[in-house]
Amino acid sequence: MYNYRSILTRVGIVLIAVGILEFVYFLYNSTLDDPKCILSNPSPNSSFSSSSSTFLVALGVFFLRGNLQIVSPLTWFAAFSLPSLVIGLVRLPFLFPGEFWGIAFRIDPIRYFMPTLVKIIGIAVALWIYTQLRAAPLVSACVRAGHCTTTPPKLAFILGIALVVVPLSIRYFYFTPDSVAEAQAVEVARTEYGEGYKYHVRAVRQYDGQMRACVDAYNEQEIKLVRVEWEQ
Repeated sequence: MYNYRSILTRVGIVLIAVGILEFVYFLYNSTLDDPKCILSNPSPNSSFSSSSSTFLVALGVFFLRGNLQIVSPLTWFAAFSLPSLVIGLVRLPFLFPGEFWGIAFRIDPIRYFMPTLVKIIGIAVALWIYTQLRAAPLVSACVRAGHCTTTPPKLAFILGIALVVVPLSIRYFYFTPDSVAEAQAVEVARTEYGEGYKYHVRAVRQYDGQMRACVDAYNEQEIKLVRVEWEQ
């Protein structure tokens, strides 16, 4: 009895801590980028972060109270999220040019490598939670209560992999980047900010008949995220 309750307590404390830290990280991260560089209107990130943090804290409270009914769903979700977290970490270095990463590491390593650290921590936490929830004392207690099975959630791992691989495959084989729009974004940025920067396009969107793009302008001294607009 003590063993499985201690597991629930540990997981509950970690979930509450992660929920609080996630919200703090969002507040910190929201102060870094230029607020003008928002391509969607309105941006859903704030409400999503708040809801996610609240959900994690609520789950933590349920675990602290010894609730066995949520053990199986959280185990499934941890298994489901692990593949996307791992693949996201692997893809991250390829989202920007190598020269950009070198300059970013020299100018402001904390700001530009914080997402990498967050992904690593996310993987570690998800893996730790999964292993804790699959521990024999907790699984045994959960099975006796009729809320779990002894079978590992293999389907969750499969669906987690498919959720990442299928969209990436479709994008790779059936959709190509709009090189014309990206080239236009670079030209507009170069006109506005000059030849003293190199430019990397993060995203391009069409909004109310107008093209918008978020572009990283960088040189050996600075990196800044800017938004450019032009008529289609």
